Amino acid sequence: ATVFLDKKADIATTSFRHYLEPAILRLETPRALHGHILDLATRIGTAIDELGICPETTPSSLAAGSLTLACMYLELDKPPAAIAKVRAISLATLQKCMKRVMPWKDVLCKGAVKILD
Repeated sequence: ATVFLDKKADIATTSFRHYLEPAILRLETPRALHGHILDLATRIGTAIDELGICPETTPSSLAAGSLTLACMYLELDKPPAAIAKVRAISLATLQKCMKRVMPWKDVLCKGAVKILD
């Protein structure tokens, strides 16, 4: 008997969440804020995915987009070019994602807590 393996079954699926923490560390964000940034970016990315805002976006691009919006919301000085660089995607790819995300920013960040001085 011949056994055929489904190649897709051999490949582990990768979620955008797997890309967030390494990107946050590479961005050199304040260590005390890592958990807060990670939580907010995860929440934003999950909502982007569930709402189908960027259906063609790869997990790495989705991570970059959610991290960009989280940094903007938290008023962290991390420009999109820096986030694209740490996620190894082009700035144009991130800008395309953000063009779709920005009209939803109020919905995506609703209820999020800003950092207090």
